[in-house]
Amino acid sequence: MKKLQQNFGSSLFLMEMILALLFLSLSCATCIQIFAAARSNRIRAEQLNQLQTLTTSVGEALEGTDGSADEILELIPDGVQEDPEINWYYDNAWKICPRDSAVYVMTFTPDTSSPEKSGTLTFCRTSDNTELYQISLRFPACDFGKEDSK
Repeated sequence: MKKLQQNFGSSLFLMEMILALLFLSLSCATCIQIFAAARSNRIRAEQLNQLQTLTTSVGEALEGTDGSADEILELIPDGVQEDPEINWYYDNAWKICPRDSAVYVMTFTPDTSSPEKSGTLTFCRTSDNTELYQISLRFPACDFGKEDSK
């Protein structure tokens, strides 16, 4: 009878250990998913931060010029003019790079049919041509400094 109680006690201990390991493995799996999601969110936040900065730069360049590609390229150099659009190529760290080693591309397509200074700014990932962000920029064409001839 004493031997039966010892076997029962050791099997109970083994069952507790199995449950503890099961709980620990489920907790680890949950933590790994949380860390993976946090990393993905961090990368996306960095991308959006860069997109916001570059969008602001192109918008200010468009607002401060007549909207021509030459003037925009004077303010934001290193772009490649491929009629009718201008492309800027960036590496993984969002530094200007050649086209063949680019991870991201920023494309500005001016709208010449509009009387306003306008165009579309698009950001894409070059590996799979995934569009990350697109925005239409539009500024009224004003002639400051010119007097009315009345």
